[in-house]
Amino acid sequence: MIQISDKTKCCGCTACASVCPKNCISMQCDGEGFLYPVVDADSCVNCGLCERVCSQLSEHEEERTDRVKYIACQNINENVRKVSTSGGMFGLLAEQVISSGGTIWAAGFDDTAIVVHKEAREFDELNDLYGSKYVQSDLKDTFKKIRQELITSDKTVLFVGTPCQVEGLLYYLGKKEKEHLLTVDLVCYGVPSPGLYKEWIQDIAQKHGSKVSRVYFRDKKYGYAGVNIKVMLQNGQALEDIVDVKTYTKTMFSKLGLRPSCYKCVYRGRNKMSDFTIGDFWQIGDYSKQMDDDRGTSIVQINTRKGEDFLNDIGSEKIKKIHVETLENDDLKSKIYKEDYTFEIPKNRSQFFEDSGRMSYDDLIQKYLPASRKDKMATALKPIIHKMPFSHFFFRTMKKVRMNRRKRK
Repeated sequence: MIQISDKTKCCGCTACASVCPKNCISMQCDGEGFLYPVVDADSCVNCGLCERVCSQLSEHEEERTDRVKYIACQNINENVRKVSTSGGMFGLLAEQVISSGGTIWAAGFDDTAIVVHKEAREFDELNDLYGSKYVQSDLKDTFKKIRQELITSDKTVLFVGTPCQVEGLLYYLGKKEKEHLLTVDLVCYGVPSPGLYKEWIQDIAQKHGSKVSRVYFRDKKYGYAGVNIKVMLQNGQALEDIVDVKTYTKTMFSKLGLRPSCYKCVYRGRNKMSDFTIGDFWQIGDYSKQMDDDRGTSIVQINTRKGEDFLNDIGSEKIKKIHVETLENDDLKSKIYKEDYTFEIPKNRSQFFEDSGRMSYDDLIQKYLPASRKDKMATALKPIIHKMPFSHFFFRTMKKVRMNRRKRK
C-alpha cells in the first residue's frame, strides 16, 4: 500500500486513490492545507496498483518524448485573449475539441470560489476555465470520470493541468485508453496551499461583507505586463488595486506557501509526456515586434506527433503563430520554463504553517509578509499611471526590469 512518509515525494495527483479497486484510499487535507492519500489498512488487499501508478515511485521513460518544437501563438479572438493569462492558447485548443464533440477538463471555480477541476462540453462553459489559478486545484474524481468517458466514447478528451497532474493521469490510464486523450501541462512555478487560499478568500469576504465568486490572478486591465489581481464578490463588487487582494500571491512568490514536493520537483527540466506544454512568452519582442502588442503571447512546446497534428488542424483564421527555432538551441528555453530555478525551502516555512494553524490570516500576513511602503505606493500609483498615455510603455519597462532582476538572483 502507498504510504507517504516523505511529503516531498507526493504531488497529490490522486492517481493512487483513483486506481484503488477497493476505494480504500482517500485524499485528506494535512495541517498545511494540502491533500495527501490516506489508506484504510483494514480494507486494503495489497494489490500494489497504487504504487505502480504513482508518478514519483514509477518511471516510464519510454513514454517520454524528446521530439520538441516551439511555437509562439496568439488567439485571433481578442475577447478570448483578453481573459486569458497569455495568448489564449487554451481557448483555441478547447474550442477545437468542443467543435468536434469532445470534452474539456481544466481548473475552474466551484460555487464557493474554491479551485476545482471541472468539465466543459459547451462553449459557454469555457468562460470559467480561462486564466491561471494560482492554487493547487482539487481533482476529486476527475481521473475516474475521464477514464469512463474514454472507455465509452471515441470523442477527444482534453485535460489541462500542472505537469504532476498530467503525468498522474497518464500513469493511471492504460495505453489503449489514451488514444483519444489530449493533454496540456502548464509552465509551473509551484502550487501554493489550498488551505491558505481558502483563508484568504474568507478574510476578504469578512472585510468586504460579501463572499468571493471568482479570482482573476492575471487580469489585463493594465495590459499584459501590468499584472493586476482582481477579486469578484457575489454582490457584484470588483476588488483590485488594494493591498488585501495581493497578500495570497505573496505566499506563493515568497516560496513560503508552496507544496513540499515543489521544492524538489521531479518534473522541472525533464522531457514531458504531455502533448503540449504552454506558458507565457514574455520575450516575444526578441522574435516578433508585430506580436509584441502587450495583449499576451503563449509559448507552446509541442511534445508529440498527436499534438502537432491537432495544432495543424486549427485554421489560420483563428491563430497567429511563428516557429521559434532558436528556442531549440539557446538558453532562452531554460528562462521560460524555469528549469534554472532551484527552490530552497525557506527556513521559516515550518513556523509559518505552524502559525497559520493558530493565527488569523491577517495576523499571519502581518507577521511574515507585511505590505512595505513600496508595495503601498505601487498599489496607489498604478491606477493613476494607467490613465496616462505612456502607461503601456511604463508597465512593459517595469516588467523587463523585474525579469532581469529575477535572472540575476
